[in-house]
Amino acid sequence: MILAIQPEESVRSYVERNLFINGKHSSEDAFRNFSKTCPSTSDSLEISNLLGGGAGCQGFNRMLHRHTDYPIRAVFKNIQDISYSEREYLSGSTCFDSIRIESGFCPVCVQEDVKRLGFSFWRRAHCSELKVCAEHNVVLVKRCPACGRRFSYGGHALNVLWKTCGGTNITDCTATLNTDQIELKKSKIYMEILSFPHHISEEAALSVLNKKVHLDDTYKCEVNYLGYPFHVGSSPGSAAEVRPPSVKW
Repeated sequence: MILAIQPEESVRSYVERNLFINGKHSSEDAFRNFSKTCPSTSDSLEISNLLGGGAGCQGFNRMLHRHTDYPIRAVFKNIQDISYSEREYLSGSTCFDSIRIESGFCPVCVQEDVKRLGFSFWRRAHCSELKVCAEHNVVLVKRCPACGRRFSYGGHALNVLWKTCGGTNITDCTATLNTDQIELKKSKIYMEILSFPHHISEEAALSVLNKKVHLDDTYKCEVNYLGYPFHVGSSPGSAAEVRPPSVKW
């Protein structure tokens, strides 16, 4: 029996959950063959085929947009390139959902999941460099509360979420309220990008950032110090009028 993937669940979480529930020998080949270190396009395509949502590139795009961090680098597009995953789909060499990326969980999210579903799962936004849950403003748990190991390569496998560590249920840990507003803002922006339904023109985005930076002397000094060429073309205002292509997922 193939389990249903949950909204915002990472692909690796979905694979690990199927293997945990169904057992390695009774699971689909796509789950058993999914790379434990750095899944390639072909690995991800096998999973997208199981999920449905459209054949070929369409289903692949849908899975990438809803269950990986791919939107962070794919939503912002040059106006001359409105394809979503064409390069990755054709090349087959891109690594998605690497186990070397540190995973984490929000204790409040987990409690709500268990109450609503009877189980929890790993969210794609929490399996990143983010430190805070954007929804609950709670510090993400990035190390096992029982043994201190990380939820990444060389540490715990993701299936520890549904088991115990030395008899301790790791999800029973206490939630810690975040006090860093910058980290919270970062998480909220990250989540907004993940869920954005359209492409955003790079030219328009850079033009808006250019204007905002030059309205604040502190930001302007920081940008100049870092050496970023923030000026977009010879007429910054013109790029802002470019509308992002209306490509919905």
